[in-house]
Amino acid sequence: MATWKKLLAGGGVLLFVSWAYFQLNDTDALPWVALYGATAVASGWLVLRPMPPWIPGLLGLIALVWAGWIAVDIVRTDGFAYVFDHFLEDDGERAREMLGLLITAVWHAWLENTCRHHAGRARA
Repeated sequence: MATWKKLLAGGGVLLFVSWAYFQLNDTDALPWVALYGATAVASGWLVLRPMPPWIPGLLGLIALVWAGWIAVDIVRTDGFAYVFDHFLEDDGERAREMLGLLITAVWHAWLENTCRHHAGRARA
Protein backbone atom coordinates (compact mmCIF):
# COMPACT_ATOMS: atom_id res chain seq x y z
CA MET A 1 0.00 0.00 0.00
CA ALA A 2 1.20 3.51 -0.78
CA THR A 3 2.95 5.38 2.01
CA TRP A 4 0.56 8.33 1.77
CA LYS A 5 -2.39 5.99 2.38
CA LYS A 6 -0.69 4.58 5.47
CA LEU A 7 -0.01 8.10 6.73
CA LEU A 8 -3.60 9.12 6.07
CA ALA A 9 -4.92 6.04 7.86
CA GLY A 10 -2.55 6.77 10.77
CA GLY A 11 -3.98 10.27 10.92
CA GLY A 12 -7.42 8.67 11.05
CA VAL A 13 -6.33 6.70 14.11
CA LEU A 14 -5.38 9.91 15.89
CA LEU A 15 -8.53 11.74 14.79
CA PHE A 16 -10.98 9.04 15.83
CA VAL A 17 -9.19 8.26 19.11
CA SER A 18 -9.50 11.96 19.97
CA TRP A 19 -13.18 11.96 18.98
CA ALA A 20 -13.79 8.92 21.18
CA TYR A 21 -11.98 10.63 24.05
CA PHE A 22 -14.09 13.79 23.75
CA GLN A 23 -17.25 11.68 23.98
CA LEU A 24 -16.31 10.23 27.38
CA ASN A 25 -17.98 13.07 29.32
CA ASP A 26 -21.25 12.70 27.39
CA THR A 27 -24.27 11.09 29.03
CA ASP A 28 -24.67 8.67 26.11
CA ALA A 29 -20.95 8.05 25.59
CA LEU A 30 -20.97 4.29 24.98
CA PRO A 31 -22.32 4.12 21.40
CA TRP A 32 -20.20 7.07 20.31
CA VAL A 33 -17.01 5.75 21.88
CA ALA A 34 -17.74 2.32 20.39
CA LEU A 35 -18.17 3.68 16.85
CA TYR A 36 -15.28 6.13 16.95
CA GLY A 37 -13.08 3.55 18.70
CA ALA A 38 -13.93 0.90 16.10
CA THR A 39 -13.13 3.43 13.38
CA ALA A 40 -9.73 4.10 14.98
CA VAL A 41 -9.05 0.35 15.20
CA ALA A 42 -10.04 -0.17 11.56
CA SER A 43 -7.75 2.69 10.52
CA GLY A 44 -4.85 1.22 12.49
CA TRP A 45 -5.55 -2.23 11.09
CA LEU A 46 -5.25 -0.85 7.57
CA VAL A 47 -1.84 0.62 8.43
CA LEU A 48 -0.53 -2.71 9.73
CA ARG A 49 -2.03 -5.31 7.40
CA PRO A 50 -4.75 -5.99 4.84
CA MET A 51 -8.28 -5.89 6.20
CA PRO A 52 -11.44 -7.50 4.80
CA PRO A 53 -13.42 -4.74 3.05
CA TRP A 54 -16.67 -5.76 4.72
CA ILE A 55 -15.42 -4.43 8.08
CA PRO A 56 -15.20 -0.74 7.09
CA GLY A 57 -18.24 -1.28 4.87
CA LEU A 58 -20.34 -2.42 7.82
CA LEU A 59 -19.07 0.33 10.12
CA GLY A 60 -19.70 2.94 7.44
CA LEU A 61 -23.23 1.65 6.92
CA ILE A 62 -23.88 1.88 10.67
CA ALA A 63 -22.64 5.49 10.71
CA LEU A 64 -24.71 6.39 7.65
CA VAL A 65 -27.93 4.87 9.00
CA TRP A 66 -27.36 6.54 12.37
CA ALA A 67 -26.79 9.92 10.66
CA GLY A 68 -29.98 9.40 8.67
CA TRP A 69 -31.89 8.63 11.86
CA ILE A 70 -30.70 11.91 13.39
CA ALA A 71 -31.45 13.82 10.17
CA VAL A 72 -35.03 12.53 10.10
CA ASP A 73 -35.47 13.56 13.73
CA ILE A 74 -34.06 17.04 13.04
CA VAL A 75 -36.27 17.61 10.00
CA ARG A 76 -39.36 16.27 11.77
CA THR A 77 -38.95 18.38 14.89
CA ASP A 78 -37.05 21.51 13.85
CA GLY A 79 -36.77 21.63 10.08
CA PHE A 80 -33.61 21.32 8.03
CA ALA A 81 -32.69 24.99 8.54
CA TYR A 82 -31.93 23.98 12.15
CA VAL A 83 -28.74 22.30 10.97
CA PHE A 84 -27.36 25.54 9.56
CA ASP A 85 -28.90 28.00 12.00
CA HIS A 86 -27.79 26.26 15.19
CA PHE A 87 -24.64 24.38 14.21
CA LEU A 88 -22.25 26.46 16.30
CA GLU A 89 -24.64 27.13 19.18
CA ASP A 90 -25.17 25.04 22.29
CA ASP A 91 -28.44 23.61 21.01
CA GLY A 92 -26.81 22.42 17.76
CA GLU A 93 -25.60 19.15 19.25
CA ARG A 94 -27.72 16.95 16.99
CA ALA A 95 -26.42 18.75 13.90
CA ARG A 96 -22.83 18.26 15.04
CA GLU A 97 -23.52 14.60 15.83
CA MET A 98 -24.98 14.10 12.36
CA LEU A 99 -21.95 15.75 10.74
CA GLY A 100 -19.55 13.59 12.77
CA LEU A 101 -21.40 10.47 11.65
CA LEU A 102 -21.34 11.58 8.01
CA ILE A 103 -17.59 12.21 8.23
CA THR A 104 -17.19 8.76 9.77
CA ALA A 105 -19.25 7.16 6.98
CA VAL A 106 -17.14 8.89 4.30
CA TRP A 107 -13.96 7.79 6.09
CA HIS A 108 -15.16 4.19 6.08
CA ALA A 109 -15.99 4.45 2.38
CA TRP A 110 -12.36 5.46 1.80
CA LEU A 111 -11.12 2.61 4.01
CA GLU A 112 -13.30 0.09 2.18
CA ASN A 113 -12.19 1.35 -1.23
CA THR A 114 -8.55 1.17 -0.15
CA CYS A 115 -9.05 -2.40 1.12
CA ARG A 116 -10.70 -3.47 -2.14
CA HIS A 117 -7.99 -1.81 -4.22
CA HIS A 118 -5.26 -3.45 -2.13
CA ALA A 119 -6.97 -6.87 -2.35
CA GLY A 120 -7.33 -6.50 -6.12
CA ARG A 121 -3.64 -5.71 -6.54
CA ALA A 122 -2.65 -8.64 -4.31
CA ARG A 123 -4.58 -11.05 -6.57
CA ALA A 124 -3.10 -9.68 -9.79
